[in-house]
Amino acid sequence: MKRFFMIATFVALTMGLAIACNDKKEDTLNKRSYAFGASLGLQFNSINQILELDTKEVKDAIKDFYKSGDTQSEEFQKNNFDLQMFMYMQAGNYARAKQQREAYETEGLTEELAALPELPELYTEDMTRERVAMIIGNSMGASLKDIDGIDIKWVLKGFDDANAIKDLNSEESINASLKMTEEEIAEEFRLLNEEMMAKAEKQNEANKVASEKWLAKVEKQDGVQKTESGLLYRIEREGDGAYPTKDEAKVTVHYEGTLHDGTVFDSSYKRGETISFGLNQVIKGWTEGLKLINEGGEITLWIPADLAYGQQDKGTIKPNSALKFKVELFKVEE
Repeated sequence: MKRFFMIATFVALTMGLAIACNDKKEDTLNKRSYAFGASLGLQFNSINQILELDTKEVKDAIKDFYKSGDTQSEEFQKNNFDLQMFMYMQAGNYARAKQQREAYETEGLTEELAALPELPELYTEDMTRERVAMIIGNSMGASLKDIDGIDIKWVLKGFDDANAIKDLNSEESINASLKMTEEEIAEEFRLLNEEMMAKAEKQNEANKVASEKWLAKVEKQDGVQKTESGLLYRIEREGDGAYPTKDEAKVTVHYEGTLHDGTVFDSSYKRGETISFGLNQVIKGWTEGLKLINEGGEITLWIPADLAYGQQDKGTIKPNSALKFKVELFKVEE
């Protein structure tokens, strides 16, 4: 039972789901919302035995981020990275030391406790108890943002019920505390997966059609040329230096990448520094396209999906997405 909830929660947190909920009556159990909340609550119940966070702070962060948080913000991305490091290093070391000491106590070897190292500090000046609670709550709130028709009240009810369970190893204890059985919750996630797959397939096809129409329009623009692979390009400025000729060549560039709707998904200009890499370390469209200019040159590339990320989901870059890049080439090392 516990393992199922951990898997279900992981799926919900990492897939960025969007589904429709049929039951919108406030006085009727919203099963999907409750199932999500219960999964989040069981996960939190487990880790909070080590972290000892303020549950109200976590719930407030879930609700606040669900209502107004931005999953694309640099702050959100940095917070999630900091939390991963915290859980892997500080919380991991603390949990191992705590469990070791508890094992000694359980076995009646309390006289040997003095020989054990002291528990390491769990929280630091940067990763305070309050900040960890906020980040965990925000991450859970982010997992709900794209779910159509979610009822945050039922999410928090499921969270509370699951968080109140004393024995996470007892299926009877879990089922007795929740408003839904294991089978009912499993069915919600089964339906969710079917809806997720259907929605993804529809969106992927829409991306493909939109990208193809965009490239067809671009191809008619003045100065745009097309290679045998389907790569579209336009030389914006001729350089006066060396051309990269080998896939292993290392280049130094400035670049900006956009989607067909104009969304900028990556920019070295914004970061304020150039980037260097081997042409065999990037997407096919870059490997081919950068051989068309020399040092000091600038090129615009319109890259079909099959020369970019294809069916991969890269977050902002969805499957079947064609991409546009403005690239300035500063240095070539063969």
